[in-house]
Amino acid sequence: MPRLIATAGLVALALPLLVTTRADDRPPLPPMQITPPPGKASLKKSSEYPPGATDAEKREIDLLRVRDWDADPAVRKKLLAAYPFESLEDRLGFDAPGRKRVSNALPTAALDLEKWKPLLNTEKRATIPPPALATLLADERVNREGYFDRVRALASLHQLEVQKFVTNPGFGNMRLIRGFDRAAEAPPADWSEGDRGDPVTLPKAGGFFILGEDGKGPTLPSVLALVGFHTSAAHEFSRPDSWGLVKDKTQVAGFQPHALEFVPDGNARRRFDQQHPTTDKAGRVTGYPLVERWAVRKVELIGLLVHESPVVYLNPDGKLPTMAVVKEAKTRGLTEFESNGLKDLSAGKEVVSVDAATNQVRMVGAIRMAGACMKCHEGERGDLLGAFTYDLVRVPAFAPAQK
Repeated sequence: MPRLIATAGLVALALPLLVTTRADDRPPLPPMQITPPPGKASLKKSSEYPPGATDAEKREIDLLRVRDWDADPAVRKKLLAAYPFESLEDRLGFDAPGRKRVSNALPTAALDLEKWKPLLNTEKRATIPPPALATLLADERVNREGYFDRVRALASLHQLEVQKFVTNPGFGNMRLIRGFDRAAEAPPADWSEGDRGDPVTLPKAGGFFILGEDGKGPTLPSVLALVGFHTSAAHEFSRPDSWGLVKDKTQVAGFQPHALEFVPDGNARRRFDQQHPTTDKAGRVTGYPLVERWAVRKVELIGLLVHESPVVYLNPDGKLPTMAVVKEAKTRGLTEFESNGLKDLSAGKEVVSVDAATNQVRMVGAIRMAGACMKCHEGERGDLLGAFTYDLVRVPAFAPAQK
């Protein structure tokens, strides 16, 4: 089966994909107001919430509002009870023995991050090996989002100076942690393995719908697009605004388990007919017909640390991966493709490992440790913490013309 390796130059091209948050794919959030400066109008009273807000969402809104200078002491007391400092040591009891076991069975190749870091913002960035470049870019992205309103609010709640606990202040904005349904995309009802088609070699660069040089045949997703898609999914799975206020793993306030709340790149994975827009009676363009899309039939988490050998966690009821249920979740063994892909990822050969056919892309993408993760996790920057395994299919399936 064809296996594609993302080259250093390819990943260098992926910079915008690796560092940009895709707001267009994120589910809409209720309006959020931040505490005004002294002398400005106060926030709305805590009794006012967006329609349909859950209790967890209301607490998050109250958390931001508690930074107001005249915050209700009763609300502050209630929030302190809801967001106490807790230890994650028991939760992470698997970490140290799991890391030791993985280092023997699937040793992570040294990425030499300090060697390559000076080249990150130079014209020599294309010479950085793909996994090292992806890890450095992920570090930058985490650091930019490391200083945000949720951490400031938690620090204010506990009357602490947030700067003591944030190593790299950035400019990220707090995103309300919502209890999304976390449902995966609805799989196409009429797609079957018989629609898989012939093995193909994917283009290196471009988007999800690249025509061959002859302009004929089906469009294909590029490895570049798939790298960006996976990187966004990995970042959303463990985004900094869910970590809370972290002194160390024995003192954490407001932590929420890592979870993938939505499948990214929803717009990028759709192709529309730009030549034949739909119009209303007045002739105004109202949209464009959908030609094809790459649907994500499945996203599953490959776990390395909890069990004696790597497993794939099964998502109940088609949900997306979350660490909140891994101890109780059912598992399966890895396929041959997933096992081989994991070995390549741990060896530092790739950002993603891909097996592609005309109408299906199977992919394994690494989840690596960023510097900020080391406050709680055992190991070193760049170590493999796990991986995602994906199944994407073209809808409708491309059928070659009959000869």
